[in-house]
Amino acid sequence: MLALAGLLAGPFSPLLEPLVAGYADTLPLLSPEAEKLALWHGLQPALLLSALTVVGGALLFLARTAVFRTQRRFAVGASADEGYWNTLQTLDRLAVLVTGTTQRGSLPAYLGTILVVVLALPGSVLLFRAPWPGSGGPGTARSRRWSARSR
Repeated sequence: MLALAGLLAGPFSPLLEPLVAGYADTLPLLSPEAEKLALWHGLQPALLLSALTVVGGALLFLARTAVFRTQRRFAVGASADEGYWNTLQTLDRLAVLVTGTTQRGSLPAYLGTILVVVLALPGSVLLFRAPWPGSGGPGTARSRRWSARSR
């Protein structure tokens, strides 16, 4: 349906140009001059590639039995579907293994982990890296003297 609508609306593309030209003028030019909307732009590389694609598809269709035999001769035993499901199955097994290893069901272990992550790590950063009042933290006279000496 969309292809048919595009085919029928194609000759009316110059009527759309005033609608899209305002927005298109805000974008940088990638070529020396702007292209106009048109049904036919002449012989272009894109037209040649499209023609090669259609001719190649038609030739493959005409030689479909030979192509089918060649595909069967070089067929691989696995399919993308099997590979996808095998990957999901492996990932599921890994998740069960990791969950069983890390989650033992011990409340003290869970609380200890929470304590370390939430309190000990940020607390150690505050204790050892943050400036203390009167210790020459950032913005104090003592820290400015230290910065000047270290330069």
